[in-house]
Amino acid sequence: MEAKVLQGWLDDYGALAMSGVYHQAEYLPHHPLVSYSSHSPYHGSPEERRRRWQELEEVINGQKPLDQLNLLESWEHPIDLAVALWRGDSLYMPIINLPNRGYLPGVPDTRIVEVPAQVRNKTVQGVPVEYLPPHVAAVCRQVSDVHDLVAEGAATGSREKLADAIRCDITIPDENKGLLALDGFLKMHKDILPRF
Repeated sequence: MEAKVLQGWLDDYGALAMSGVYHQAEYLPHHPLVSYSSHSPYHGSPEERRRRWQELEEVINGQKPLDQLNLLESWEHPIDLAVALWRGDSLYMPIINLPNRGYLPGVPDTRIVEVPAQVRNKTVQGVPVEYLPPHVAAVCRQVSDVHDLVAEGAATGSREKLADAIRCDITIPDENKGLLALDGFLKMHKDILPRF
């Protein structure tokens, strides 16, 4: 199944990310061969997150050495970044979220992008992505547009901006169901969303 899905995406977009089917499926139109989950498999269970928070507190309180935090396998290493910045060490980061400064072509510089970066002299410098196939660049721009609409909607309390994000999002196959879900979430979380 995965090989067939990946081959189809390669044909459609001219490139593939190295993250595998399920992570790529988060950003691409619904595919009938992908088994979508309502629970994220990427960031751990509530118990794993609770344990991770406890470990961070133990490091802060001097009860655990800092280097023991790097035992979890992940491409994301915020502790490594913080230590390199604090010490002034050099560090290459394969992925990090940064304001776009021309690092990702086709995405406005006002947006946040995920790109490689080099840490040197207590600064973080993104590594420009030299080329993206046009279809991949279009997906990156569209995902960025959705994020921008969501951020604006959340900051201003605009249901219409959030609705625009749903209409713009290529991963939502049914706009009407997306809008019903939006209204359900806004109602369910009205106690923590006073702007709505």
